[in-house]
Amino acid sequence: MPLFEDRRSEPRRPSNRRAVLVAPGLEVACLITDESNGGVRIRLDRRVGLPDT
Repeated sequence: MPLFEDRRSEPRRPSNRRAVLVAPGLEVACLITDESNGGVRIRLDRRVGLPDT
């Protein structure tokens, strides 16, 4: 079974928590909107623009 089907079959729990996405040379504020055992769904903070690449 593909990974995305496993994630979608998990029950999702609403959430409203702040987080930071971190990658080499990048830190972006975001909100965790819901979560499950398979992962989280995020929304980028609208007050912060993405950096130029």
